[in-house]
Amino acid sequence: MADFATVGGDPLFYLHHCNLDRIWESWNRLGNKNPTDTKYLNRKFAFGDRTGKRVDLPVSAADRVAQLGYEYDAYEQPPKPRLAATDAVLRDATVKSLYARQCGGSHAKDGTDVTKINGDTTPSAAPAWSLTDASGKTVSLDQYAGKPLVLIFYEGSGCLYCATQLKSFADKMKEFADNGIAVVAIGTDTPEELKDALAAYDGGFPFPLLSDAKLEAFKAYRCVDFGNNPLHGTFLVDPQGAVRWRQISDRPFNDPAFVLGQAKQLSTAGGAVAQSAPGSLSDSSSL
Repeated sequence: MADFATVGGDPLFYLHHCNLDRIWESWNRLGNKNPTDTKYLNRKFAFGDRTGKRVDLPVSAADRVAQLGYEYDAYEQPPKPRLAATDAVLRDATVKSLYARQCGGSHAKDGTDVTKINGDTTPSAAPAWSLTDASGKTVSLDQYAGKPLVLIFYEGSGCLYCATQLKSFADKMKEFADNGIAVVAIGTDTPEELKDALAAYDGGFPFPLLSDAKLEAFKAYRCVDFGNNPLHGTFLVDPQGAVRWRQISDRPFNDPAFVLGQAKQLSTAGGAVAQSAPGSLSDSSSL
């Protein structure tokens, strides 16, 4: 295949290009159209025929296999979806979020670019976790059974936007507590790093900050990108342990008033969440 004069006789080269032609013809048969730009269609290429004589042909003379006088035994069919619709929306939202980060999207916004999901299926159970705080005390999900829980995933004490988000929820903590709603934040810091970060807060933090340095809980809640780097996530878990609302993005969700309102509904309306914040996921899909 390295010799230009004989490359057309190389079976690998020949089969490769035959398959490309088959895929292109399959694409056409699925209703797609070839380019119609005359500059493209009239562009000529030089070929050698079977006798070695030069033949100049335009693209338009050979952009369908029927023009070449042959057909294939089989053509490709439309691909079947591999993901449930809700999972596909979440995947696409994550890709969009990562693209915005790579291309300079502002990280300072609230993370309102994740697509809304409306579903009628049974909400999925929140994955169990058991993590330690700065003092080494173990805290687990099952300790919050019977009450609404706001669960925040943040990117550690080095993230300034995370600090802003945590402070916003801390300022509302009395209202959460007065309504019987718990708040827990899970970060990427080690217990030692958590201890250093909490030293700046006189009197401690009003809700638990837990260590998930190995990202085990992050992964269980899908708060990681395709490279297993942490993402921001905010979840609302009902008293029965089901996820009723979630938001996952590369930007923190910083609207504690909205989350408080939704959590109140869980306490008073038997677990129903009536509305969704812009960019949120009203959870009906499996984690």
